[in-house]
Amino acid sequence: MGESLVALRSNPAALMYNPAGLASLEGAGVSYGERPLNWTQITADMFFFGWSAFAITPVGVFSARYDRFNMGEFQLTSMDLTGNGTERVYSHDVVLGYGRKIAAWCEAGIAARYYSPVNEVVHWSGPPTAPPVPEVTPAWLFDLGVLLNAPPLLPAGEVEDRITFGVAFRNIGTKVGYKFSGESQTSSDALPQYLHVGIAATARLKAGEAAEHCPVAATWTLEYTNVLNSTPGGQGGNSSWRSGVEIVLVEILSLRGGLVVQNLTNIYGEEGKAAFRYGAGLAMPLARLGVPLPVVLNAEYSAILLHDVGILFFSPQRHVLDTFSFGMNIQ
Repeated sequence: MGESLVALRSNPAALMYNPAGLASLEGAGVSYGERPLNWTQITADMFFFGWSAFAITPVGVFSARYDRFNMGEFQLTSMDLTGNGTERVYSHDVVLGYGRKIAAWCEAGIAARYYSPVNEVVHWSGPPTAPPVPEVTPAWLFDLGVLLNAPPLLPAGEVEDRITFGVAFRNIGTKVGYKFSGESQTSSDALPQYLHVGIAATARLKAGEAAEHCPVAATWTLEYTNVLNSTPGGQGGNSSWRSGVEIVLVEILSLRGGLVVQNLTNIYGEEGKAAFRYGAGLAMPLARLGVPLPVVLNAEYSAILLHDVGILFFSPQRHVLDTFSFGMNIQ
């Protein structure tokens, strides 16, 4: 859906977009997702993966995530060239979040994130001196979000509608610090801090009072994103737009499409032009298969169409990145 999810309610991935989206979740669930970054030979070992879980309690919905970006292994050499080895490079974060319904028209959430890059020495031979990897001071970050639910526009009938407005501030907190051996001062980098503002409109078709499941539902989303701490002379602008559509059939099959208008040019798209994504999801209640358990199995797939940035010597280049996830919910 073009990552246009800031105004989406009942979203298991809300810790990545707006923690207020946790508030309407029901039951409990766990999921795993992965996205390779194998668009060239040099990035073949790079990929993202993450675990997430949520559970509803009498005081609200709690959620946790672990995300990691593996960048592969690299050669290490000491400054005097007498030692060598390899290091594993990755970054990861741990996120804890909470969402709660404040009123029928308002849902809110908060998330706390520990983020750290890691240079892990896998092998080292040579003098017993510390290999040239930096000491890292992790960042502590917070996300805040709210969802505002508007009254239905349509009169009671065969179609139910809901319009939700979402606002979220993300990555507000400390910087990542780096200090190399022999240096007296620590350098620091700030992670991008985001403001997300968006709207989601959903329509659900009723199939009569006796119908157990909704035959079809459709959701449209639109989102504006601003990078709050971008420098005036930095690459690209501060603003980007996202939009997405989801159609759900019999509460089992989901078909999705989306676009992103980026603020800079990279492999995901060209600055100022729409870059497309598409995907599908499957949610299968075991009860529909004759298994008397309140469990729903989920599988998701998305495709990110890539922009040819024309980088020499990095061929062959894939034109699509595939991402998938699997999960289980207990209702």
